[in-house]
Amino acid sequence: MNQKLKGFSKLAVVSLIFSLLFVAGCSDNYSVNPEPSQSPTLSARAIPSLPPQEVDAIISNNSEIISVDDGGVITIDRDKYEHSFSVEPRAVVVDVEINVVSYEEKVRGNRAIIFEFCPSGLVFNSPAKLEFDMSELDSKADYAKLFYYHPAYKIWVLQSIKKVESKRVEFDINHFSRYAISD
Repeated sequence: MNQKLKGFSKLAVVSLIFSLLFVAGCSDNYSVNPEPSQSPTLSARAIPSLPPQEVDAIISNNSEIISVDDGGVITIDRDKYEHSFSVEPRAVVVDVEINVVSYEEKVRGNRAIIFEFCPSGLVFNSPAKLEFDMSELDSKADYAKLFYYHPAYKIWVLQSIKKVESKRVEFDINHFSRYAISD
């Protein structure tokens, strides 16, 4: 009986290790340490998936390579409105292609502009900045709200509230997710 228990324990440990290796190999995370034979640029591989609910339209799809040494700015043109996403130098560990898709959707019953970023899950060493023109929401509000989407719970979570100045507002972004701005 003791021999059977030892055999079962070994089998359980081997199965657990194999399962962990299999799950780690199927991860959506992007490596920040590319192989020497690979390009030193992370790629946005694919446009973020659109939400299951109906959206008005994709208004903007912008992509830029952000360098480690220089950082960079992505201008997000949406019809007659201009927003921007800026990354400081050294905020990323390798040069990275960033793709921003934006569209309009209702969030918690209010009109909002959604921003989805690729590569999914990218984390910054120092916060990036998402600057937004509140005129797009026809808003006269003194404050704007930034929400992020929590996929496990399928809800929008309030992340920050900022004062609107000259019809513009700026939010810190520490990692890539699906974000919404509303008044």
